[in-house]
Amino acid sequence: MPEGLVACVTLTFDGRVLANIAPARESDVDCEGLLIPGLVNGHTHLELSDMGLVPGGQGLVAWIRAQFAARPPAMDPATSVRAAETLHALGVAAVCDVAGGVDSSKAIANAGLSGLVQRELLGQDEARMSAGLRMAPSLHGTTVADDGHNRVMARPTAHAPYSTHPELARGVLGGRQDAPATIHLAEDPAERQFLGTGEGPFASLLNQMKVDWSFAGPYGGPLEWLDQVDGLGPHVVPVHGTDLSDGDLMRMASLGVGVIVCPRSNQHIGGRLPPAADMVARGLTFGLGTDGLVSCPDLDVVAEIEVLHKAFPRVPVGRWLQAATGDGAKLLGLGQFGALRVGTAPGLVQLDSDLPSLGMRPPSRRWLVESAWTTQEAMA
Repeated sequence: MPEGLVACVTLTFDGRVLANIAPARESDVDCEGLLIPGLVNGHTHLELSDMGLVPGGQGLVAWIRAQFAARPPAMDPATSVRAAETLHALGVAAVCDVAGGVDSSKAIANAGLSGLVQRELLGQDEARMSAGLRMAPSLHGTTVADDGHNRVMARPTAHAPYSTHPELARGVLGGRQDAPATIHLAEDPAERQFLGTGEGPFASLLNQMKVDWSFAGPYGGPLEWLDQVDGLGPHVVPVHGTDLSDGDLMRMASLGVGVIVCPRSNQHIGGRLPPAADMVARGLTFGLGTDGLVSCPDLDVVAEIEVLHKAFPRVPVGRWLQAATGDGAKLLGLGQFGALRVGTAPGLVQLDSDLPSLGMRPPSRRWLVESAWTTQEAMA
C-alpha cells in the first residue's frame, strides 16, 4: 500500500501530522471512504482554461494547428484565478502550472494552493533564442505568500525540443536549482522523427511558419536532446513521455529521472496512453497531471486514475493514487505534500470511495483539514 494513505491520524490544531495510525489496505472495502493527503496536479495550463476542448485524435501537430486557430489574442488573468479555485475544490493541495503569457502564482496562492509555476520560453531561431536568454532571469519569480500556509515559486523553463533552440533550453534548464524545471518531452512520435532526421510533421509545421530551425539537431531522440542541453537529471522533469521507449525508461530509472504523465490529454490528442505500466515495472517515479482544458475535459487528477486502471488493470489502483499524491510531490520538490507524514501539513481529503471503486469512477470528496506549506523551522 502506498506510504501516507492512512485510516486515522493525530493532528495539531493547524493540521500538522503528529502521528500516523492504522495504515490503509488494498482490501479495505467496507469503509466510509478514503482519507488521503491533498492531491498534487503535476501539470496544468490554467491560463487556457476558457478556450474549450480543442478537437484531437490526429496527433500532436494537427492538434497544435487547431489550438493556434482557436487561441485568443491575449490571455485573461481571471481565467487562471477561476481554474485555481476549481483545483482547490477538487482536493488539490499543490500544482505545477505552465504559464506562457500570465504568471499564475498569485492566483494559485490565493486559491489556497502551493506549488510551482513554470514560465515557458520557446523559439528556434537565434533572435528569439537570444531574447529568451535575456528575459529568463526576470522570470525567476519571488516566493508568493510564504507565511507557513501557501507557497508558490516561479521559474523559467523551455517548452519542448521541437520549439526551443538548444542554447535557450540549456540556459534555462540549468542554473538555479531552488525549484525543478519541467519540459514537454516525448509527447508524440513526430517529435522523435523531427529530432532524429529533421523530417516529418514538425518540420512541415515550422517551415510553414517560416521558422529557422537549422539549429535543431539532428539528435537521436528526446532523451538525447535533453542530455545535450544539460537537462537529463532529477533537476528537470519531463512531462507526457507518451513516446518513451523501454530503453528510455531504463536510462531514466538509472539516472533518477521521473516523469509527469497526462493520460486523458494524450488519449485525446493522439489516441494513445503513456507506457505507465512499463514505468511501474522499471521503478520510475511518476506523477499525474491533467494538462489543460484544451485537451482534457476537466482538471480532476483523480479522473486520470480511472483511465490508467482500465488500460493497465494488473497495476494496483493504489499505485496510481500514489502518483497523484506523494510521487508527484517528490518529483516537483514539494516533499511536504502528498503524504501524511509526521511533521507535515499536506491537508486531509476524504474521498467517497474505497480503493477498488477508485479505478471505476472519480469519487466525490471534501476537505477535512486544509493543507499548509510547512517550513523546516516550523516542523522542528
